[in-house]
Amino acid sequence: MSDEQIRIAIAEACGWKDISRLTWPDGAVTLNGTLDYKSLNLLPDYLSDLNACAEFEKMLTADQHYTYRCRLWELTEGEVNGEEHNRRYCSATARQRSIAFLRALNLYTESPNVETKE
Repeated sequence: MSDEQIRIAIAEACGWKDISRLTWPDGAVTLNGTLDYKSLNLLPDYLSDLNACAEFEKMLTADQHYTYRCRLWELTEGEVNGEEHNRRYCSATARQRSIAFLRALNLYTESPNVETKE
C-alpha cells in the first residue's frame, strides 16, 4: 500500500466517513470534492506521528489488540533475541505501528515496493 492508502485506510477504520469527501467522524465538517493534497493534510499523519498511533491503538478491542501486538512483533522481528528484541518491539516506529494496525484489522494489502522493517 502507498502511504496515502495507509493513511486513508486507518482514517476510515477510525471513523472518518467517505474519505473522498472527508466527512469528519462526528459528521460536523464535510469538504466536497475529490481527495487532493490539501484535503489529505487534514488526516492525521499516522505514518510518522506516534501520538496519532496512540489514538488508533485506543480503539482496538482486547482481541484486536492481541492481534495488533502479534503483527507488530512480526514487523520488528530481527536476528536478535531477548532484551534487544523487546527493545525493538517497544520502540516500533509509527510506520510499523500503522501497518500492524491495518494487518490486525485485515485491511492491509501487501505491496512488493513497501518496506516494513526499519
